[in-house]
Formats: sequence, C-alpha cells, structure tokens
Amino acid sequence: MKKIFFIITLLYTTNLNAQESYKFDEQSCKEIYYGIISFLENTDIAFKQAGEAIGKDKKVAKDKYEEAFGLTQLAANYTQVFEVFCTTK
Repeated sequence: MKKIFFIITLLYTTNLNAQESYKFDEQSCKEIYYGIISFLENTDIAFKQAGEAIGKDKKVAKDKYEEAFGLTQLAANYTQVFEVFCTTK
C-alpha cells in the first residue's frame, strides 16, 4: 500500500512540475484543440456508420466500433495534453 501511495504521489508531483515549467505556444494549443474536435467528429461518424452496418455486415460494424473507440482514446489523450500544457490555473 505504501508503494502505491508513493508512486501516485511521485506521478502527481511530476505532472505539476511539467505543468509549471513548460507551456505550449498559442498556435500549438489551437492545433491541439482543433485536433480534439476533429477526433470527436470522426468518432461520431464512425459510430453512425457502425450503427448502419450492424444489421448488414457485422465485420464492418465491428471495425467501425473499433475505429470509434480508437478515436475516442486519441481525443482523451490529446485532451490531457491540452489541459496540462495549454490551460492556465
């Protein structure tokens, strides 16, 4: 239990240090923001295509759901980067 607490504390401290010492420039932050929007829009499209294909072709539906899941993960990762390096608190 002590090891887990130590690791969590270390990760949290490292995150705060990175956030305080480096910020992306405004143009990079805009590109990251628009990238997040693009991932979410493409996720929505993939979900719609999967829904349309579910009764017709299960393989296509599965592939589209996997694509949507991957895009969601990318959006989440980029959102974390944006929050750490582009927002001011």
